[in-house]
Amino acid sequence: PFVVRVNDFAVPRASPLPLAVTYNPLAYTTNSSGKVAGDAAEVVARNADPEGPVQLVKSRLGEWADFLADHYLTMDSLYHRTNQNWEVLTKLRDDGRLGIFNLGYWDYFKDEPDAERVWRETTLPYLKANYAKAKELGILDRAYVYGCDEVETNFFGNIRKCVEILRQELPGVPIMTTAYDRNFGVGSPLGDIDAFVPLTIYYKPDRAAVARAEGRQVWWYICCGPNGSWANGFTQHPPIDLRMLMGAQTVRMRPDGFLYYEVTMWNSRRPITRGPFTDWDVRSYADCNGDGCWTAVGPGGKPLSTVQLENFRDGLEDYAYALAVEKKLADHPYGPSANRAKQLLAVPRPLMDTMKNFSVDPRRLQAWRDEMADLIEREW
Repeated sequence: PFVVRVNDFAVPRASPLPLAVTYNPLAYTTNSSGKVAGDAAEVVARNADPEGPVQLVKSRLGEWADFLADHYLTMDSLYHRTNQNWEVLTKLRDDGRLGIFNLGYWDYFKDEPDAERVWRETTLPYLKANYAKAKELGILDRAYVYGCDEVETNFFGNIRKCVEILRQELPGVPIMTTAYDRNFGVGSPLGDIDAFVPLTIYYKPDRAAVARAEGRQVWWYICCGPNGSWANGFTQHPPIDLRMLMGAQTVRMRPDGFLYYEVTMWNSRRPITRGPFTDWDVRSYADCNGDGCWTAVGPGGKPLSTVQLENFRDGLEDYAYALAVEKKLADHPYGPSANRAKQLLAVPRPLMDTMKNFSVDPRRLQAWRDEMADLIEREW
């Protein structure tokens, strides 16, 4: 037996939270211990295999774009240095499902003779071309530029020089980084960057508040860490982890967005053709199975979801419920339901005590969501 509740309101068609997530199908090989294989020739062969997942999905680009949008993701990449798929982006815009997208990856130039000239000649052309195209299509307001992935503090001076150039060449486009600035630009050489993205374990609300007061955003991300009691999308973690991260934890902690490096990192040689049991391989790093591979490939390149991706989407819907409650509270700050709305928006402690101590009981989560739905439907 089961129960279905139909609410008298709709969730948004596009993600209620800004997302920077990579779709870049690639073959990923591991050895028997789960470490990255060192055979580069094997990786090249798998990526080129016409019967392998990477090649099969190429004939279904539009289907994959719609599938991702169904899970609140825009077909995008943090690391591309080429043209965007403008046909996909404009269709998502017309469908009301376009999120934000990256004009291209950028990295710092080093303290070497001619380094700035080489950087300008190799980095700016694709960024400026994508800038011009996005402006022509009327979607420049959805663009950002991402760079300097997880760069250490000793290169901050070099990063600053690049940011100054990007400001001149790409006016109005937010600049985002995962460089290790634990103060999020406050009193830092990186103060001109628009959005800092720390790992969830390094996200500090008090520091984020200071950065926001100075006009910056502070997002968060996960990858092969954090592990242990922290929410992540590993296969061996409870699937509800991702729903809690994207829902209750986002409601409590209020990051400005979420970044994830890859959802199409595939370790299997062939697509899934039957079930329910499969031989689809989700090994990533030694103890981070499932990291980077929240999707799977079905017959002929058909997009398939995973429990991680479904929980990711459900968590964003939980967050959308909270935003709807927040809107009603703003419209009726002294209404009869105002106090309870504030309690739900603070996220009840039995559901989430801390980022490391939270419930994995779906009944508690569903009770929180249902009560928010009651408030949304109720006349205040």
